[in-house]
Amino acid sequence: MTTSLTQTATKRQNKMTNFKTEVTHLNDTSEFDTLLLQAIDETIRYCLGDINAQLIYNYLERKGILKKEIPKKLDDFVMEFENVVGFGRGQVLGAAQIIEEAILKAFCTKLKINYAETGSRYFPYQIKMVKEIYRKSSLKKG
Repeated sequence: MTTSLTQTATKRQNKMTNFKTEVTHLNDTSEFDTLLLQAIDETIRYCLGDINAQLIYNYLERKGILKKEIPKKLDDFVMEFENVVGFGRGQVLGAAQIIEEAILKAFCTKLKINYAETGSRYFPYQIKMVKEIYRKSSLKKG
């Protein structure tokens, strides 16, 4: 597992994230946000466990970010998540970035979007790009 995390961290330093457009179906932005929140919650719980996930959500709430508001406050979420989990330099191998990448992959899987690495590594930007792909796909279908 440590080797895998190290490899992932190394890949993140050398590559960026890109999304290829194979979106199937979603009804509206609220479903997009719901699936994003599910991907965030499932990934944090899988990576850090239920107790640590709850501690993170409690911390975020003290900082004014309710769990249900995370999709609308991604910049704030990322800043506080990185403060808690670690961004790099002296912390756990940039654990927040590794978890953010796992969240992104889980989210793209939920949306049925192919995930390939090349592009910006900033999590809110990546989600914005996924949303653009989603909107374009919705317009084509509508």
